[in-house]
Amino acid sequence: MVTKTALPPRFVWTATDKQLAFLSRTEDDVFFGGAKYGAKTDALLAWKISRRQKYPKSRGLFVRRELAEVVKQGAAWDRMQEFCGSSCKYNQTDHVVYFPNGSVEEFGHCQNENDKMKYQGAQYDDIGFDQLEQFTESQATFISAACRVPESRNVTDSAGNKIQARIRSTGNPGDT
Repeated sequence: MVTKTALPPRFVWTATDKQLAFLSRTEDDVFFGGAKYGAKTDALLAWKISRRQKYPKSRGLFVRRELAEVVKQGAAWDRMQEFCGSSCKYNQTDHVVYFPNGSVEEFGHCQNENDKMKYQGAQYDDIGFDQLEQFTESQATFISAACRVPESRNVTDSAGNKIQARIRSTGNPGDT
């Protein structure tokens, strides 16, 4: 079964049953694993976009182990622009997407062990790890600590529900 999910105005994305199952989870931390070419990154991007749209002025981080894995042809940065089109603004240098409602999605990386320090003191409403198995435990734990919503932040959806901190990850643990 395939269902169409509306994303920003110019793009309609078709999700598989496995992607829909991932997107429907409500737990604080969810992992979507599977074989190569399973479109896990697309599902993670769709989840991130839906969060940015649902919660105006929200902040998210999409992170890979290496920056090259984010920006290479057809990878997450290109897919995000394909999904959002001209409805968003893109900072090509810093790899940040600005949504019309004031939400921001940052694309980052953590190639070397000490790169995790770039995220010290940061606060994100949600974090998406793409290919989690490529991170060291120390990197993933440190970056995950930046996923928090302080009581003083009043980010809500249209029904007045306050945003909850969430982590979503994809991976290919068997490298198959």
